[in-house]
Amino acid sequence: MMTSTTNHGRDSIPRVQHISYFQAALEGIAEGLTFDVLRGCVRQVSNELSRRIGGGITASRLEDAYTLWSPTTDAIGELMKLDLVERRPLPSKRISVDAHRDTTYALTQSGKEIIEQSHGDGSAFRRALTPLLIKRHTYFSSLCAALVEEPILIPEYSEEELKEYKQTNESWTVKLSEDAAERMRRSMKLANVSSGAVTAQIRGALEKRFPPGAEPTTKDILDTTLDALVVASLEARGLLFDAITFNVLMSWGRQLFVIDESRYVHGMLGRTIWSTADIKTLDDSITVSRRGLSEYGVRVANQLEIAYRDIADAISSDLGGPAVRYPYLEIFKVRALAAYRVGVNISLVDRVIAEIVEQTRPATFRIELQLGTSSWTFSEPPFRLGSRRYYVILIKPEGDE
Repeated sequence: MMTSTTNHGRDSIPRVQHISYFQAALEGIAEGLTFDVLRGCVRQVSNELSRRIGGGITASRLEDAYTLWSPTTDAIGELMKLDLVERRPLPSKRISVDAHRDTTYALTQSGKEIIEQSHGDGSAFRRALTPLLIKRHTYFSSLCAALVEEPILIPEYSEEELKEYKQTNESWTVKLSEDAAERMRRSMKLANVSSGAVTAQIRGALEKRFPPGAEPTTKDILDTTLDALVVASLEARGLLFDAITFNVLMSWGRQLFVIDESRYVHGMLGRTIWSTADIKTLDDSITVSRRGLSEYGVRVANQLEIAYRDIADAISSDLGGPAVRYPYLEIFKVRALAAYRVGVNISLVDRVIAEIVEQTRPATFRIELQLGTSSWTFSEPPFRLGSRRYYVILIKPEGDE
């Protein structure tokens, strides 16, 4: 099993957040496409992701002969480092793109094998790429290893909360850091954290970004503070890399179905990240076993009812007495708690919910879905059943009217 949670040496993570960029580049190289045509393929993938996911992916508003040249370069460069594409020079600056437009590349034997294995199938490509990325990147492997031991909690705050801290007589960085450190200790038993270390991270980040005399907005201060809290939480678990790197790795992990996260796990005060796969290293080989529907579907179904009940009871308790026995709750809160407790991806919970609603999966309870009136939070993927979106859920035992 992967057990080490300490980084060994520095790692370089390409700024490529979408695994489909790697697939588009590799398949295009297999077809003998030039760099400029490959750039067009990556742009097409970007536009498709924007249409499919909506606000989650931002397509380039200005499209010209240089659009997405950098992600294309990074994707091809990573494929070279993974020994899937033969090495040759790539454009390092925008000004050098013109000299590389007609350049073509060649697959290695390993690259040809992945093309043959995947046959254009995204799921097959991700399965083949996952162990290569874990083996190649110590930051990625150490993050996966840390999550096998225990989920990671990253405290987060709103602009309103930041303003409240800044209105106190004491130093706001100290007070916020004390609260953040307490949240980390409460949720991560393996964390080695102190409020002083958190304060140092926040102050260091603010000093680095804002020179003396600067007048940053509350949002700018908050964004910098949140990035510093990412670093502080990772450091508490022996992970030494920055917030940008972490977010790229999280994007990989979710798309590869080995990691998931939510800001709405009941009882966890912040951004919660957990493992959704069993990763084993034997000699020089890495095997990845994702927690899928066939093995974990029943556990998810059972946990859905429990998670719903726990959240509903907590709401009643907060209100100080009995409330509606079966209230409509936000779907993203119920499914996040179920996914976290079982250790599976949120998308798998969505599939189980759909099966129960469509009565293709037996259950001792029934699920009712409605549009509801609350707005969906941008950080959570939407729940869809067929062509419709639903926002709230009610879970009631069969026979209970």
